[in-house]
Amino acid sequence: MTNFHDLKISSHLIKAVLDSFVPIHAHSSTTVYIARDNNSVLHQDQSALSDLGLEVKHLIGNTDLVLKVDDPKEPWLCFVLCEHSCGHIDTKRKQYLDKIASSIKLKCAYLSVFTSMQSYSKVCESIAWNTDVWLSDHPTKLIRFD
Repeated sequence: MTNFHDLKISSHLIKAVLDSFVPIHAHSSTTVYIARDNNSVLHQDQSALSDLGLEVKHLIGNTDLVLKVDDPKEPWLCFVLCEHSCGHIDTKRKQYLDKIASSIKLKCAYLSVFTSMQSYSKVCESIAWNTDVWLSDHPTKLIRFD
């Protein structure tokens, strides 16, 4: 298993997701993909990605993290987008992620990550339905767009 503290993760939001979101909301997860930026990859678990039927070329620039959550009741996959890199999940982005995830047999969740309510409020009207929002300054809370 990769020790993510050894990786040179430059995004404070990706670090926050790994350090705060995962232990609270996705504690039994495996990180299968981490973007370095919109054009390159910092970490990829090629075996897990292949098993899921995901290709890195479809993830680059479209998601910052992919988590495979091994929930005993129902395993699921989480696509995570951070405000300062890939941005938030609007309807167009959600449709694209749905398309690349269409062959995945796991339930998929889509998470937009923001530093604060203030930064979230600037784009809240364009957040896609059936996605979630997480604010790093309120790590125990999730905002659901059902």
